Amino acid sequence: MISKIYIWAICLSLIVLVGCGGGGTTPITQSTTGGGNPPPPPGDSSTRLRDFQPGDYWRWEGTGERVLTGGGRSPITVVLTERFALDTISGTQYMRSTQTKTTTFQAIAQTTTLITETWFRQGQGSRYYPAYRRVNNSTLHPVTTATFAHPRDYAADLRVTGSVIYAGTAEGHDFLVRGLESVTVPVGAFSAWKVSSTMSIPGTVTDYSTYWMVPGISNWVAQDFMTLHSGATFRGRLTLRETNVRLP
Repeated sequence: MISKIYIWAICLSLIVLVGCGGGGTTPITQSTTGGGNPPPPPGDSSTRLRDFQPGDYWRWEGTGERVLTGGGRSPITVVLTERFALDTISGTQYMRSTQTKTTTFQAIAQTTTLITETWFRQGQGSRYYPAYRRVNNSTLHPVTTATFAHPRDYAADLRVTGSVIYAGTAEGHDFLVRGLESVTVPVGAFSAWKVSSTMSIPGTVTDYSTYWMVPGISNWVAQDFMTLHSGATFRGRLTLRETNVRLP
């Protein structure tokens, strides 16, 4: 049961920064962390997502359930936060995302906390290039191959596919922009890009998610998720509750 919960928690919220692991140890030196709330970059604000900035902070909350194939359901509650800072690894500067996810499984009175860090670079038409990942302050793992990167500019029917390889594990990704639609969450009502995303690790886990990405800001405001792993299905919805990034 613990392994099912752990893998599901790692893979639930990886639309922002892909990859669940890797291999090797590299020293980290923290650089400036900045802050503030700069406006979106120049360009078409109806299609472009703002780059992540040092000091950005996001918090989502939601509910759902875990359903076992043989029967049995457990309500869950999820709180997810994400913070951004600049770090230098082996002389190269990266943006670092730190996600902290607390999941409570009510029927079994169990709470898990997962800290996932991802180091990445932004630019060249894509939002980021994943380089390193670390889970719960364990070994720092490099991403050895990445043929998938999330786009910076969105358009209806835009599709991006590819894989991310780390420590011999290959994640397959399929990302499809379905179009603009209205979405209402606790922080407001928005016109957002609706995105369907599938992430799979053969023989281990498959995650199907729908995200609502608002043009001009960096992150998603709502997520519907369904994750299949070892005879269990995790499904639910997260919505944005707080951010220091200026919203439209």
